[in-house]
Amino acid sequence: MSIARRISFLLNRERIHPPNPAYTQAAVLIGIVQAPSGERVIFNRRASSMNNHASEICLPGGVLECIDHDSHTNAALREANEEIGLPKENVQVMGVLESCTTSQHIEVTPIVAIVRPPTEWILQTHEVEEVVELPLSTFLEARNYRHISKPYFGREVNTVSLTCNSCEIWGLTAKIMMQLQQLVNRDSSY
Repeated sequence: MSIARRISFLLNRERIHPPNPAYTQAAVLIGIVQAPSGERVIFNRRASSMNNHASEICLPGGVLECIDHDSHTNAALREANEEIGLPKENVQVMGVLESCTTSQHIEVTPIVAIVRPPTEWILQTHEVEEVVELPLSTFLEARNYRHISKPYFGREVNTVSLTCNSCEIWGLTAKIMMQLQQLVNRDSSY
């Protein structure tokens, strides 16, 4: 059985806790691609012209909009389609991780799915510079995560980071991926 299939048995199908109305609601997609060389996770490299987090690695996603009908899954799929051209019919949602909050009062719900990549990624170039596929196995090893202090909006923040194939992933994206790693490590069959 693939790692992705095992993960699907461990995930919640819906959010456990209702959204916090004091926070802006958002969702990201942890898109797992099954490939002969091993399962990979789809990330975006943000455009260098972005005001915040320029050129950083992140998961596709964004804030819920009216068109999403209060569905975090709808938001994650819509954003992945807008940002990288991932058709929602190429996505098989497996479940959700617990939501995470940011210092900007955004509550982000990670949606985990198996993804069949399109023939060609169609990038929203003012937001996304490139699609980066990184090995899922790297994110499932606890030893790959480290705690760091990093300047952020004029102050030092303590956060989580890991490096994979020369890509540094830190902050909320690393915390979300570490949450997936912790879920898998709680399962003794991995």
